[in-house]
Amino acid sequence: EAARSVHPGRETWANAAGPLQTPALPSGQQSPASEHAFEWLFALIEKRMDSVLVGFLGYKLALLVLYTMPISYGFGIKRAFLKWASRARLFRVYLYLAPAIGLAIVGAASAAVQHSRRRQTLDSATIGRWRALALLNAVLTYCTLRLFELIRGDPRPFIDVEETAQDRDMLAFQPPEKGSGLSKLLKMLSWPQRALCPPE
Repeated sequence: EAARSVHPGRETWANAAGPLQTPALPSGQQSPASEHAFEWLFALIEKRMDSVLVGFLGYKLALLVLYTMPISYGFGIKRAFLKWASRARLFRVYLYLAPAIGLAIVGAASAAVQHSRRRQTLDSATIGRWRALALLNAVLTYCTLRLFELIRGDPRPFIDVEETAQDRDMLAFQPPEKGSGLSKLLKMLSWPQRALCPPE
């Protein structure tokens, strides 16, 4: 059934069977709304990726400093941190999720790089910086996981190893043999002291 509409000077025929339908997009093409959403997402990744990588790197560096700083520094902060980290469930959850979080960040950066190659929105210096930061994050993630194995459950053996290191070094010391090259070198280096303060 057709409806006839008359306009001045001409006649047009319109199909009154139903509403007009929007033509379908060709296969392989995205709608403008979804394409705009992807553009917004990749723009956000490109803008924030440096901050995310540097933030995670700084956090892992802080953990590494707390693990390796001398036990006598910081008014006992290392001892308190090790006791908390050895038993805290939240810290365990973070350590177990850290590799997955790192992979997710690297995956987002890789997707942004692949997208930018079509649009030329990232330069080679930025891509190289992201790769270096991602590599450092991966290395520090592995280091913090391995150090956690040394304190898991009880940090006292780890603390005792550090506190007795000087004693073990003194007990393991062996003087150089008389007439050896090392003995002559030490005698030459200590000659100014012996000349200024001769033994009585």
